[in-house]
Amino acid sequence: MGHNIIRQYKSNELYYFSDAEKELIIKEYLSYPTTKQAIGEKYTGRKKENGLIVKWMRRLGYDVNGCQRRVISFAERLSMSKRSIHSLEGGDAQIKELEVRIKQLEQQLRKQSKKLLLFLR
Repeated sequence: MGHNIIRQYKSNELYYFSDAEKELIIKEYLSYPTTKQAIGEKYTGRKKENGLIVKWMRRLGYDVNGCQRRVISFAERLSMSKRSIHSLEGGDAQIKELEVRIKQLEQQLRKQSKKLLLFLR
């Protein structure tokens, strides 16, 4: 979704989401084949969702009666895990590119500092 609202919480911490963040979480729940518990754990770090998403949906005017409990098949779970693996692979390539760029910049910095030392003598 492009928005970074995933937060880390300790088990006894309270959490707060703005209405805009709640909208994004609800839209993610409605558009992807996943459970409320999985979405709740993703954004709060807690295993139990405790009906928050349905409460938010009611408060924000979503049709809760049309939403039924989702049962995710093995094939859907496999597809979801493959998607997450592919996103990790892309991240690894990006990390490697950044590491190469850092090395280049460090070399440039060393060259420039040597030039500066020679100039100041």
